[in-house]
Amino acid sequence: MVEPGALDRVVASGLLPEHFFREAHGIIYQACQSIHDRGEPVDLITACSEIRGAGMLDQVAGPSYLTACIRESPTAAHCVRYAQVVMEKAARRQVISTAAELRALAYDEGLTDSEAKMRALDSGNLPTIKSLYGDAELAEKLPIIPRWEAVFQNAVPRPSAPTKLKYNEVSNNFWTAVHKTLSAESTAADNLTALEIQLTRLKGTAW
Repeated sequence: MVEPGALDRVVASGLLPEHFFREAHGIIYQACQSIHDRGEPVDLITACSEIRGAGMLDQVAGPSYLTACIRESPTAAHCVRYAQVVMEKAARRQVISTAAELRALAYDEGLTDSEAKMRALDSGNLPTIKSLYGDAELAEKLPIIPRWEAVFQNAVPRPSAPTKLKYNEVSNNFWTAVHKTLSAESTAADNLTALEIQLTRLKGTAW
């Protein structure tokens, strides 16, 4: 809304509404995208109209908040970098969320099927017992569980045994490659090439 053409660059960067931490910002961005996709000009009036039409104006604190956003963003010169920051933060939140889920999964060890099922229903976390991924009640209340079955079935232990003392550095290189890909800092192909070079260097003649 600040500068014509800025939205094109932001959309091209890969930014999505769900990348925003604040729901209001995601709603505003989605509205701007919808207007832009119809080939209409994106400004304060059209954005407010779009959000009002979706019944979400109260969720973004009304037109005054949109006005404040424009006032506090006087230039769009660095819009792509701002978008990258939003995506980087979203990627970090996803990593934290996944880590929390894995931590919760660790507590499932030793539980009976019934206990693990109740834990999954109460917490929304993925169960670590194979049979529960085909449980109809879990699938109905937590649709994400059946979609994770293949991941669960194909999971393998961390490569700490073969990589020995170099495991932390190997793990960090994998994390960096994934982070750079998710945050669109560089392409997946480039990150895989760099990762292969790093792992080859680390391995040397043997782990």
